[in-house]
Amino acid sequence: MGATSGEGNGVTTAAIDTTGATILFICISDLLQGATVSDNQSNTYSPCNETTISTGCARIFYVRNPTTSASHTFSVNGSGVFPSIGAMAFSGGTPASPLDQENHGSGGADTSYPCGSITPTEDNEVIPTCLSANSIDITGLALDNGGTIVYSTPTISGQHFGIGVGYKIQTTAAAINLTWSQTNQGSGWEARDASFKLAAAAGGAGVGSYRGTSFHPGKTMSNMARFMQRAQGIILPPKVVFRKTLSTIGTKTGSRQTHNE
Repeated sequence: MGATSGEGNGVTTAAIDTTGATILFICISDLLQGATVSDNQSNTYSPCNETTISTGCARIFYVRNPTTSASHTFSVNGSGVFPSIGAMAFSGGTPASPLDQENHGSGGADTSYPCGSITPTEDNEVIPTCLSANSIDITGLALDNGGTIVYSTPTISGQHFGIGVGYKIQTTAAAINLTWSQTNQGSGWEARDASFKLAAAAGGAGVGSYRGTSFHPGKTMSNMARFMQRAQGIILPPKVVFRKTLSTIGTKTGSRQTHNE
């Protein structure tokens, strides 16, 4: 799920059901790391390492063992920070320090946006990734290495930076360099990812297959319904279910659009 600012200031997402989640991720794209994040359950989010660049910054925040809710909302706060926000929720065993590896890349007028290579230390780590760019072509946006894009939106001048939000389940503890790409040339970008251990004591989290459901443009706020993508199929011990919720909230009309596998 995600949302964008319509005037360059903070924004709050629609409510979703995060019941059962054991780790939450908030990904934002903002100006010069000027924004902060929060939610309506008073969780305290920790940032991954950050590097200030001269344009939109890609940032990943997480909270382990969060307070969850059937009506959970996420916010990015600030004035003149032109933010976009995306959030993902996963469930599974989380060690006391789940953050494992992280990296980032940045550049100018390019069509390929590599996050930089990381090597998780355990099998089946979840890797959230965030792309911030001055120009993102939604129809041509892609994420390689079997990554899944859950939310993306283009830059709108004077309102918000473009963003791409996605993840990868790295089934083996091997090096990976998640790379975003688009058809048209963008400018001033940063791509970031990080790997997180789930069920570390048991050697990694089990993973099922995913099924997606989408809303389409033209739905109004009054018609929005919560939904949660759930892992399907048999999951070997430790039993782990990954959950994610995908939606885009319009800035003016209340319309929204989703992107799934």
